[in-house]
Amino acid sequence: LQPFPFDAFKIDAMILSSAHLHHSGLLPMLVSEGFKGNIYTHSTTRDQVRITLKDHGHLNERCAEVENAKRLRKGMVSRRPLYTLQESQNALRLFSVMEYGEWQQVLPGVEVCLFDAKYFSGTSTVMVRMTEGSRTRTVVYGGQIGDRQGSYIGAEHEEQVDLVLLNSTFGAHIHKNRDESELALGEIFSKESNLSGNILIPSPTIGRTQALLEMFADHYQGWHLDRWKLVVDHLMATEAKAAYGLEDEEEESELFELPNLQVARTVNQSLAVNKIQSGAIILASTEMCTAGRIMHHLKHNVWNEKCHVVLLEYQANGSIGRKLYDGKDHIRLWGETIKVRAKIHKLYSLSGQADRDGMAEWFTGVKGRPTVALIEGEKLSFQSMEQKVQQMSQSRVIVPGQGVILDLG
Repeated sequence: LQPFPFDAFKIDAMILSSAHLHHSGLLPMLVSEGFKGNIYTHSTTRDQVRITLKDHGHLNERCAEVENAKRLRKGMVSRRPLYTLQESQNALRLFSVMEYGEWQQVLPGVEVCLFDAKYFSGTSTVMVRMTEGSRTRTVVYGGQIGDRQGSYIGAEHEEQVDLVLLNSTFGAHIHKNRDESELALGEIFSKESNLSGNILIPSPTIGRTQALLEMFADHYQGWHLDRWKLVVDHLMATEAKAAYGLEDEEEESELFELPNLQVARTVNQSLAVNKIQSGAIILASTEMCTAGRIMHHLKHNVWNEKCHVVLLEYQANGSIGRKLYDGKDHIRLWGETIKVRAKIHKLYSLSGQADRDGMAEWFTGVKGRPTVALIEGEKLSFQSMEQKVQQMSQSRVIVPGQGVILDLG
């Protein structure tokens, strides 16, 4: 609800690296406030955003409807949705797709190239060349770098760079061995006593849900998953092919072929999932439990000491997921205080996003001695990431505040 700290109509173009809502979720607001330029992104990301914004526009309208019914009874002025489904569609008309490794002029003197960030299908690192007269400056945006397991140096490292925008989400975190983390996840499912409750996994449809279903298929027998009801509770599951970046219908079929998997697409199907008291592994968005169907499943399960909640993605300060991660005794959902008795499992190492050392390794391949601006993180993340970068290079490291202009000279 915060206003943008700039005039939207003065922005000439936008480059989008990821379909996740904390990257794309305010595009309809940007457009409704006057942005008329192109939104450049990978073709798969465009397909994914088409789904997420449709879903979010619908969700905004529904939330406003419920909120305004309460405000009307109190004699208060109604509120409009954050943005509507129609405003989501308006934003999608401005998309211009790109493919990896292909330079494109987006404005006079400004060229852009996208590279595979190896996080989930369609995510990108971004290189921007800006030329004025005889001077050219190059900026690289790291975006959400995937956990490449020691293979971080790619085509985005082939030329001199003046500024790097470095993601610091996991700047204070070192992932454990992935095999050990998978083993820990499997133990949660394998333990027979856990069948007496449900297991909730906050999971974004794009990227994480696909990876989990593939993992379930790989370990189906070893983890005794046949004993469970496997539930994917996502409105967007009906459009899985685009959401997961699948190449053909056969791949989509294979993804959903687990014999005990049910997909809750409609509201009524999701309500039915709420009535399952035990023996279900439920995947639902959002990953930080701030919106979506996971909130309803928490309301119906988190007070139960037999319930388990598995946190795989980063939980930002202020989110419901962070309160669970920090071991808070209570959470608030729709104005109601709910006791937390569920067992909380913290498995960040299965996130799929690079940790501090992975991001640092990616940075080592950047040519030149660029200024490094740390973004998308919290205080401890920035401090740890800054220390790591300064140990490795002589680059100047800054954490830009709101309204700061970076002068490349």
